[in-house]
Amino acid sequence: MYVRARHFTSFRSFIHKRDFPANFSGCITCFCDPPSLLDKVYYEDILSEQGVWGTFGLHPHNANLFTNKLLKSMIEANSHPKSLAWGEMGLDYNDRVSDEVKYMQEKSFVKQLKSCGFA
Repeated sequence: MYVRARHFTSFRSFIHKRDFPANFSGCITCFCDPPSLLDKVYYEDILSEQGVWGTFGLHPHNANLFTNKLLKSMIEANSHPKSLAWGEMGLDYNDRVSDEVKYMQEKSFVKQLKSCGFA
């Protein structure tokens, strides 16, 4: 939402600039693309905000970018006190997805599941 709205300052300033309801108390942001997973300063800055929690995992559309280095970053990120879950991760099949891409998604998904103790 930040990127789409071209907002690059604090979350608090973002909700004051937008039409958030008065009873809004926080949000969960999903770090699921490699740059955000590899940039500890970036996600720690966002998670330092009051009312912001996070999830970390590789989106299936980025499965071709999966590496052991990226997995180590996800494991480290998911140990952050404000990390609530592994995600967004999974399988994203449609009629345009090749068998090769399906294989990459499956491999990435299984490694992430094993890392969080579900496989």
